[in-house]
Amino acid sequence: MASNNVAKVLKLTLNQYFESTSLDGYKFFIELKGQTVQRCVWGLILLVNFAFSIYIVSYAWQTFTSNPTITTLESQEYPIWNVPFPAVAICSVNKFSLKAVKQYVQELKMKMFNSTTESQLMESMLLLGSMYDIGSANSDDAASFQNVLDYYDSNKDDGFYDIRSVMEKLAPKCEDFMLKCQWLGEDRECKSLFTLEATSDGFCCTFNYERFKYKYTQSTLLKTNLTGASKGLIVLLNGTTSDYFYSNRNTLGFAVQLFSPGNFPDGTTGNLREYILNPGREVYLKLLVTTEKSMNTIRPYGINQRKCLFKDEKSQEYGDHYSYPECLTKCKLRSIYALCNCIPFYAPSDFKISDDNRMHCTLADVKCLERYRVTWNTYKPQGAGREGFEREQEDSLNCPDCLPLCSTTSYNFETTSSEIQTKGSARTSWGLLKGLDNLTDVSLLRIYYSTTASVLYKTDVLYTWYEILGNFGGLLGLGLGFSIISFVELIYFLTVKVCVNRAQLAKQVVPIPRKRNRMGLLNNGGNERGKANKNMPQFDYLE
Repeated sequence: MASNNVAKVLKLTLNQYFESTSLDGYKFFIELKGQTVQRCVWGLILLVNFAFSIYIVSYAWQTFTSNPTITTLESQEYPIWNVPFPAVAICSVNKFSLKAVKQYVQELKMKMFNSTTESQLMESMLLLGSMYDIGSANSDDAASFQNVLDYYDSNKDDGFYDIRSVMEKLAPKCEDFMLKCQWLGEDRECKSLFTLEATSDGFCCTFNYERFKYKYTQSTLLKTNLTGASKGLIVLLNGTTSDYFYSNRNTLGFAVQLFSPGNFPDGTTGNLREYILNPGREVYLKLLVTTEKSMNTIRPYGINQRKCLFKDEKSQEYGDHYSYPECLTKCKLRSIYALCNCIPFYAPSDFKISDDNRMHCTLADVKCLERYRVTWNTYKPQGAGREGFEREQEDSLNCPDCLPLCSTTSYNFETTSSEIQTKGSARTSWGLLKGLDNLTDVSLLRIYYSTTASVLYKTDVLYTWYEILGNFGGLLGLGLGFSIISFVELIYFLTVKVCVNRAQLAKQVVPIPRKRNRMGLLNNGGNERGKANKNMPQFDYLE
C-alpha cells in the first residue's frame, strides 16, 4: 500500500513538473493528452535531443581535460634584464694538449722501468681519445693499454685508475688559449669569468655556469641591460694549433656552446646551441631569447594533462632545480651504468648514479660503450607508439619520467663572421689585438644582445571555471533549454514538492488524478453528464 502511495506521489509530482518546467518541450506531454502516438514521437524527439546534448557536453569536457592549457604570445618587448645571460662553454676541439700528454708520458715512463719507449706510449695515448669518440679505437688495443694504466698509474689508496683526473690534466687549460676578455665593455681577467668544468664535450671553459654550485639562485646569475657588440661578452682566443694532439672533429678551433645556466651542457638532450669558431675568424653571435612562463593556475591539473613539470615537483631528487635536459642526462647515465657498470668521466658528481661514483668508464669499457652508442644518442620521442615512430623505438633511450619544464628560457643566436684583419688600422680598432704579433691562430668571439626586448610566451588554463560554466551552459541551453533556474526547479520538485504532495496525500487533501473522459472527470467531482465541478481542483497526468 505504501509503495502504491509513493508511486501516486511521484506521478503527481512528475505531472506538475512537466506542466510548469522552463525546459522546452516537456509540457507537450500534458497538452497532448489522449494522443498516444504523438506523445511517443515527441518523447523520442526529446530523448534523442537529451542524448545529443549529453554527448556534445561529454565530448567538450574530454577535449578540455585532455589539453587544458594554452600558450599565447604575451609580449615581444620582454626586458632582457629579466632573463639571465646564457651560460657559455668554450671547448677546444683539441682534447689533449701535446705538452700535457708529453709530461704525463714522462711520468708514466718513470714508473714502468721496462723497454717501452716514450714514442710507443705517445702512440698508445691516442687510444684515450675513444673516451670522447666511442668507436674510434680498437677495443682490444684499448683494453690492453688500460691494463698498463691500471697497473702503473692507479690510485694507491683505493686501487682505481682516476680517469677523470687524467682527462682534466690532459685537457687544454683556459689560461693557455684565452688571451683577453671583456664583459659589459670592461676589461676583465679571463680567470675571473671562466672556470674549467666537465661537460659532455670534455673539459671546457665555462662562463655564467652555475649548475655546479648546486644551490644557486636567480640572483647569482649574470644579467645585463646593455646592448651592442662591444657591451656583451668578448673573448680573444688562441687556437695554438702547434699544441694539438687529439681532435674529435675534422676541423680546428673551438666549439662555442650556449645553454641555460642551470643545465648540464649535453648536446644529445637538445639543450644547447653550438657554433664552431675557426682560427683567424671574428664571429658575432647575436642573442635571441625566448621565455615561456606558466601560471600557477595550471598546477591543479594532472601532469599527464599539462604535460610539463614545475621546477619544485621533483624536489626529492633534484631539489628546486629540476630541468628536462638534466633529467634526460641522468636517465642516460643510469642506462650506461646498468648496461656497462660504469659512468662517463664527465658525469656530474651530484647525480648519484651509483653507490660509488668513482666507477668511471675507462678504456676497458670501450667495447660495451660502442655496442650501445646509438641508443644513448637517441631518445625515444614523446609521441612514440604512433605511426611513423617505429624505427625510433628500436634503438632509443626510453625516459618516460622526464617531461619538459613548464617555465623555460631558451637561447638561440644569429651569426656574422669575417676574417680577422692583420693589416692597417683595423688591427687595433677595438684594442683587443694590440700587441699581438702572430694572429694566425687567433679567433675573436663576441656574444651580445642587439636589443633590450625579448619574446615572452605565457601558458595558462584554456578556460577558467566561469568560462567552462558558460560554455557548458550554452551547450545545454542549445539542446535542452537548460539553465541554472532549470536546475533549481528540478531540485525543488524532487525535494520540496514531493514532500508537500506526500503530506497532502496523507491528509487526503490532494486528490489523486484519475483518467479523464471526454467530458469531464468521473468520480472526482463530475456528474454523469460529464460536467465537472468547478470548485474541485483539476489535474492532468501522463497516460
